[in-house]
Amino acid sequence: SVPYGSPITLTVAPTNSSWGYVWYKDANGNGTLELNADEQITNNKCTLTLTNVSDSGMYWVLVNDGRSTKTSKAVNVTITKADVTNTPKENAHHTFGTTYDVRNLFNIDPNAGEATYALVQNPDENAGAATLEGNILTITKAGVIKVSLTTAETDNYNAGSAVTATLTVDKATPTVKISADQTSLTGSGTVKLTVTKAPTDAVVSVTCDDTSVEVKDNNDGTYTVALPNTTKTYNFKAALAESANYTAADSTCTVSVTRRSSSSGSSSSNPTYSVT
Repeated sequence: SVPYGSPITLTVAPTNSSWGYVWYKDANGNGTLELNADEQITNNKCTLTLTNVSDSGMYWVLVNDGRSTKTSKAVNVTITKADVTNTPKENAHHTFGTTYDVRNLFNIDPNAGEATYALVQNPDENAGAATLEGNILTITKAGVIKVSLTTAETDNYNAGSAVTATLTVDKATPTVKISADQTSLTGSGTVKLTVTKAPTDAVVSVTCDDTSVEVKDNNDGTYTVALPNTTKTYNFKAALAESANYTAADSTCTVSVTRRSSSSGSSSSNPTYSVT
């Protein structure tokens, strides 16, 4: 008995180049040579090389020396399936925001059969969350995700035992930008701020370094502030707090107000603004 990958060669002794050789394999497993029922292998050689698991069985050879035909004793051959080696890769990382092909987590034996992947429960506090369809992982929460691999048996190779790989899904970096609307910087003293962000459902807070200035959320991605007629520079910040899937991020803009002097006979005036 030998594993697949180690061929077995049956050899007739003695031999003669003028003799004829016909090999037979037991077709029904009864251990008896039946010329009309068993598989005939006509290679007319004094040797027969067997390589596959399906070649396992009992063999005979008929040798004709020109005067008579003689039959050899039966030889039983067993070729067993070979093992495959599948291993997980180390230090696998992915950034939240896109799907992931879990085939990238493993070194799969080229002789392995069809691969099957499954999520492995991770009770740790840092566990991520995902769904798996075939080999595509859809991630719903950043963290540590574990995936197992098994491979099916083939004609010559055993099924691969389950191995588990670890994928660390890192938090993505969001984007946020705040800017002052140039068209709203004169007149009444009201400034409009516009915030763009990704992801769009991220929670943003807009503040001013002067806590006496109220920032009004218009619930459409814009904010308005009423600035007094005082020479001063105001710094506005749009901040995204860290979440389960994103790191913290912020953006700032500056609005400068130059006080406008009162005109003759008037006790009020509008400031002028510049944005940097």
